[in-house]
Amino acid sequence: MEGIKVYGIMVIYNKCLKDSKAYACLKEQDVELIICDNSTKDYGNSSVANEDGKTYISMGTNLGLSRAYNRALDYIFANYEPQGWDIICIFDDDTKIPSGYFEAIREHTGKILLPIVKDSVGIMSPVCMKKRTAVRFSSKEAASSAHGKILSGINSAMAIRVEIFEKFRYNEEMFLDYIDHQFIMDMRAQGIYPKVIPVEVIQDFSAQSDSKEAARARFRIQKKDLRIFYKKNPILYYYITIKKHLRLVIKYKDIKMMFC
Repeated sequence: MEGIKVYGIMVIYNKCLKDSKAYACLKEQDVELIICDNSTKDYGNSSVANEDGKTYISMGTNLGLSRAYNRALDYIFANYEPQGWDIICIFDDDTKIPSGYFEAIREHTGKILLPIVKDSVGIMSPVCMKKRTAVRFSSKEAASSAHGKILSGINSAMAIRVEIFEKFRYNEEMFLDYIDHQFIMDMRAQGIYPKVIPVEVIQDFSAQSDSKEAARARFRIQKKDLRIFYKKNPILYYYITIKKHLRLVIKYKDIKMMFC
């Protein structure tokens, strides 16, 4: 569709923009890109973004994804005049964006568009959301043919019509995990369902390669986010948390992680 403007929000954390796979792709595209920096020290990202003509916002420290997203959204609405049919795309800093991605999101209708996101395991997004539990699809065909009522997906490379953000902001009580699934659940409650588009992106998902110490720290954060996501179903919260906890113990062969 012609006349559609695309805005990109990319959050970076403790990394130089020059080392970001997503930024390498995005800086060459016709996208109004906003960089939100959650880094805890200076990586020179302000200079890199300014040299490339991109908007840079320092969060001062790591304030989490939801606050960074909201800060970027507020910036877009305060400094531009986005129209309801324009698109806001959200990117992790380690996502490889193919050249056909932006053509695809401009061509397809729908208020929430999900590409096929692959990692080292398989298809990580979209997922089938069953009783607030994300289940991977076995194939691209299964994911593409699934009804929007059962779909969820990760934030990275998700494309969302501006009209949704005219009245919506992310829950800042959630720091890192399940922000994307909560967003889609909130939209589902309004009768808005995601749609899968036939384009593939590659995600270097950090949780799969974390050190034991990083995994332990991430899990502590994840438990807090899970508590919010499952606040209406505490039994499911404990089930999911224990299940994830046991996976860490098995992965790192460290019984002490039972007490992290």
